[in-house]
Parts: sequence; structure tokens; C-alpha cells
Amino acid sequence: MRPMRTVNSYANNIRVTWPRKEKGKGLFYMLSNAELEAFKQRQLLTTSKGDDGVYNASIRLEPGASPFGPGRADVRINQVRLWLLGVGVKADNAGRKQLMVKIAYAGNETLENTERQALEFSHDAVNIQFEYNTANVQTPDDFSADVVFGMQGLGN
Repeated sequence: MRPMRTVNSYANNIRVTWPRKEKGKGLFYMLSNAELEAFKQRQLLTTSKGDDGVYNASIRLEPGASPFGPGRADVRINQVRLWLLGVGVKADNAGRKQLMVKIAYAGNETLENTERQALEFSHDAVNIQFEYNTANVQTPDDFSADVVFGMQGLGN
């Protein structure tokens, strides 16, 4: 199968959207110990105006590995969320403890054609924001669209 035909087939063939319900929790990826330790290292911003700096974690989601697992094909991400249990955030005037997370998706893709040949693609980085009220998230059971301030609108 030619690469362009593979791309067109991929773009036009969305079989199932999962989770099936809009408020479903989706799949979870737990940071490894090394990723978590790297994430805890605050980087100060030279342009900072009183914020707490930036925390970074870089992860690569491999086909067939957690959280997708073997046997999943055509995985398309439409929401990305970073839940931080126990994070300390000061309440605003309305009593909310809002946390805004900026997520950059580097844009490297691997598609496999019907012969399982890997086709590598790159696109511009996608920058998205995720914001939620940490006061309403105490356990993984609280990970819900109900506590999120707006959906990201990522396409399939």
C-alpha cells in the first residue's frame, strides 16, 4: 500500500470513538519514577512575573505499550489531561483552586499499513491547555470531565 493511500485510509476510517461516552475517563498513563523525578525539577522563567516557574515531563507513548496495550489499532487522542493528586494550589477569590497545565504534543506519528510496515510522519507541535479545580480532585475516582474548565477540541 502506498504511503498516501495509507494516510487517506487512516483519515477517512474512524471505526470507533473511545471512550464511548463524552464524560468517559479514557486511558491512563502513570509517570515512571524517572519521569516523575524529572517533572518535580522546577525551571525558573527569566520572564517570570511572580509565577512558580515551569515543570516539564517528556513521555513517548509506544504502540502496544501502556496505556494502549497490545491489539489496539488506530488510536486517536482527542483529550489530554494531567491530573496531579495532592498538588498545592492557592484558592482564588471564588474559592477555586485552579491549576492550568500547558501540554505540547511534539507531532511525531507512526502509522502502519496493512502489511504492518511502519510509516513515520511529523507535523507542527500542537499546544493545548488543560485546566481544572484541584479542590474537586482528591482521588482517581474524581478524574472527570465535570471538573475540567472546557474541552480541548482536538480533532481525530
